[in-house]
Amino acid sequence: MKFQTRAFVMLATAVLVLVAGFSVVPALTPDRAVHVIPASIAHRDKCDTSQPDVSAQVQKWFDALPNNSVAELGVNQCYRLELPVTIGAKTNVLFDGRGSTFASLTDGCDGTRVGDKRFRNCRFAAPDWRTVQD
Repeated sequence: MKFQTRAFVMLATAVLVLVAGFSVVPALTPDRAVHVIPASIAHRDKCDTSQPDVSAQVQKWFDALPNNSVAELGVNQCYRLELPVTIGAKTNVLFDGRGSTFASLTDGCDGTRVGDKRFRNCRFAAPDWRTVQD
């Protein structure tokens, strides 16, 4: 295949992808209510260890999201999550992160290390995997 032919095929493919993309994007969120993360949930422009853990607040927000909705985070924000959050029993929920980060800024314990994998006095208790249900 000649260079000109390859260049034309690549250009045509790029135009096709661009046009197809523009026609698909509006279809992603029709008839879906947008639920913006509450401003009361602590966040910052940059991740910092002085930020409070907002795992419980984010979990409460996740739990309150209705089916067929859009969950929208702040633009380029950092939310500190030191505990697991789960998204369960939701149908057609679209997450728009908008460049934001969920950050865990500790080793998961923030306590005293007594061995390679052992800690004492953990501030963030590990969930008991024996009680987790699918």
